[in-house]
Amino acid sequence: QGLDERHPQLLLRLDELRRGLLHDAERRREAESALQQSEAKYRALFHRIADPVVVFDKLTHRFLDCNESMFGIYGFSLDELRSMTLLDLAPPEEMDKVARSIDLHDMPESIACAHLTRRGRRRWVEIQSREIELQGRPAWISVLHDITERKRAEDALRGSEMRHRALLDAMPDMMFRLDSRGVYLDFKGDRSKLLYADPAQFLGRSVQEILPPDQAQRILADIGSTLATGLSQVFDYEMGKAGQITHREVRFTKCAE
Repeated sequence: QGLDERHPQLLLRLDELRRGLLHDAERRREAESALQQSEAKYRALFHRIADPVVVFDKLTHRFLDCNESMFGIYGFSLDELRSMTLLDLAPPEEMDKVARSIDLHDMPESIACAHLTRRGRRRWVEIQSREIELQGRPAWISVLHDITERKRAEDALRGSEMRHRALLDAMPDMMFRLDSRGVYLDFKGDRSKLLYADPAQFLGRSVQEILPPDQAQRILADIGSTLATGLSQVFDYEMGKAGQITHREVRFTKCAE
């Protein structure tokens, strides 16, 4: 007798196994196809981001991957980058700060530092990072957002403020900053012996509380005219202190909205 007559249950079992293997193979192909599609979508999104994006190993700090913007802006090839770390992009004066950041167990979500391109061009970046796992190893994915123009503007503003402060400090005259109500907001000057009152007594208070009524009214009127026209106002007055009369000139200039 044939095998199919002697062992019908065995043949049935073999057929079930065959069907199961075919089904498993189909599911595996579907899973592999879905994974490939997911990876393709990830790569497409990864390379569409306008800012440079890098992935680097958390332990060795070596670059593992990057998007197209990294090549275009920094000028390095992927092979070159894979032999580099984030430190290799930093100029000498920034290396300590970057090293401290990437050596931490939890890298700061955002740090600002200078980078150098392949051609030596300096650019300021804000690095925003998140921890991920890549091929079973801990890694960081970081977006390198260019803030060069913002940094230049901040440096220019800081330099302008320092120049203005130096200019004010060099002027011998006393200067007061008042608001539209005649309240003293600030004072600059080293000739405090000529003041009608100590700065601690008049800062935060109005001219009407400090000065004689006629002078206070004149100052309020000139403040109003200065703010309304944008033109400087000038007047002379006499000030008496400790039995001495001094003659003074006051100029009002609009300094802010």
